[in-house]
Amino acid sequence: MGIYMIRRGETIGDMTIEPELYKEIRELQQEDARIQKWRNAVEKAGAEPYSKFKIHSDGSLRFGHRWCVPAIEELKNKILTEAHATPYSVHPGGDKLYKDLKKTFWWPNMKKEVAEFVSRCLTCQRVKGEHKRPQGKVQPLEVPEWKWESISMDFIVGLPRTQREMIQEMVEHVQTIRQKMRASQDRQKSYADTRRGDISFKVGEKLRRYLSDPSHVLSPEVIEVDEQLSYLETPKEILDRKVRKTRNSEIALVKVLWSNHNVEEATWETEASMRENYPHLFT
Repeated sequence: MGIYMIRRGETIGDMTIEPELYKEIRELQQEDARIQKWRNAVEKAGAEPYSKFKIHSDGSLRFGHRWCVPAIEELKNKILTEAHATPYSVHPGGDKLYKDLKKTFWWPNMKKEVAEFVSRCLTCQRVKGEHKRPQGKVQPLEVPEWKWESISMDFIVGLPRTQREMIQEMVEHVQTIRQKMRASQDRQKSYADTRRGDISFKVGEKLRRYLSDPSHVLSPEVIEVDEQLSYLETPKEILDRKVRKTRNSEIALVKVLWSNHNVEEATWETEASMRENYPHLFT
């Protein structure tokens, strides 16, 4: 995590590599009054309730084997952001993020602060649905009264007449099938309804509360908004090229990365039109 630095011992064998973040934590521990209080207690005998604190060989204070993080919001947010919202992470939920971080770091009320940080993540609020118990009763589909009820068909004439006994037998089969379908639906509905419930709301109650965060607001300069509050999408780069063969011709296509879009949103355009409109991309 973070930029790495090299610490040197007395010999080459003592040389170790560690993240730059650890150096920052070690230096900021000296400015934290509470951590210095814990350090003094450990140096005096490590009596309760400070017996779990240890002074590491590098001079840092640890809680067991975990780094004691000073009560500095900027430092905590740096750790949380790198573990949760960098291009190398996948925006884990609060529980997963806490379990990952507690292997290395510790500070008071850490679990609560991790959960609050994740709840303010705009990406998580946009793309991750809430995990709630299904609401409302199951509404089964109606059982057709007749097998051709919802099927359109053409009628042709001149076919031989069907015997009355065969028609009666078919009707009985249809009734038996309908009864079995209803019984099956009733069993499925009873099973599902035990795990669901009616949903009710109070006046003025919102379905989902948005947690505001100043970092969610972008200035117009960032997305290049013009006076009409709109922006022009322009091609930034040609990512790939291919030729599509038809029966009588070949069509050259290029994969275009557009402004304000990710690589996953690149589109295939005809090479001829792109050369005509954006010749600078092919120089």
